[in-house]
Amino acid sequence: MALTMTRTRTQTTLNKLVNLVADINGELEFLERLLAQEHKEEVRERLLARQTKLQSDKAALFVTIRQFDPEIDPRTIKARATC
Repeated sequence: MALTMTRTRTQTTLNKLVNLVADINGELEFLERLLAQEHKEEVRERLLARQTKLQSDKAALFVTIRQFDPEIDPRTIKARATC
């Protein structure tokens, strides 16, 4: 029974991590579209700072996911579909 509980917790954690990566991927895609437009310099700087933070968070999540399951390739995680 303990093995089942551990497996359940691991799967739940992996699901949460994958959802976080998917959310970050979606926000990064949105930021790329915003950065392709004209903006005041201060706005552009804030967008670039947010992009850098998200890329850093994504890299950290990749490491964490690989610790849980080395066979998962986090680069294959896409952004979640939006309505």
